[in-house]
Amino acid sequence: MERKQFDAEFKAQAVRMCEQHEVPIAQIARELGINVKMLYRWRDEAQKAQQAGHAAFPGQGHSSDDEVKRLRRELARVEMGP
Repeated sequence: MERKQFDAEFKAQAVRMCEQHEVPIAQIARELGINVKMLYRWRDEAQKAQQAGHAAFPGQGHSSDDEVKRLRRELARVEMGP
């Protein structure tokens, strides 16, 4: 089974969802179909990168256009609230 890889945009938007909303991180992770520990790690990496003054998530991950569209829909839904 191949391990999923996510691009920097997906990770950054997932982290923004955590920071901008009153929704529990566990719920956001479930809705995005990712492990909650991974989302916490991405959040920590983004904070460390910001403190160091460089871009977060410089890796070679990738996502399909469908994943990016799904993430944008989820972000819009969470922004609107329950």
